[in-house]
Amino acid sequence: MNPLPTLSTKTRYRDEWQLSSDNLRSQGCYEWMAQQLDDLVPRKILDIGCGSGNGLLALIARFEPTNLISLDENIDCIETAGGNLVAEELYPVAYARLQYLLDPLNKKYRVLCSDEPLELQPGLSIVQTDITREDPRLIEALEKEAPFDAISV
Repeated sequence: MNPLPTLSTKTRYRDEWQLSSDNLRSQGCYEWMAQQLDDLVPRKILDIGCGSGNGLLALIARFEPTNLISLDENIDCIETAGGNLVAEELYPVAYARLQYLLDPLNKKYRVLCSDEPLELQPGLSIVQTDITREDPRLIEALEKEAPFDAISV
């Protein structure tokens, strides 16, 4: 068995999450979660897991942050979130940082993080990364942006 989901599994996850996320949004769950940050009045937010972008939309609507950085491993989710944000006339900058290589001998995937410097632009950014893997360039980029007013998961 491969240690990482296949690309079709990632697409299926994205599709299923989109349905769940839309249901949560229709119930006001994302707005309620964003409201929990009211005391912080965050202007710089680090978001872990952009999913379909509904959580990002709630944060943007409530706080109009000057800088919002979202991290997600699934490129399908990033593309969906980007499309949902663009539909609301919000234009994120997306950064792809991961490469999946199938080792033909043992049929397992290796995940490689880009060693390219990551220069985040001000505003709305979505970064493909796996927070369980070492990515020194991501750490450097986030340290340049720190401190954050809030971290949303």
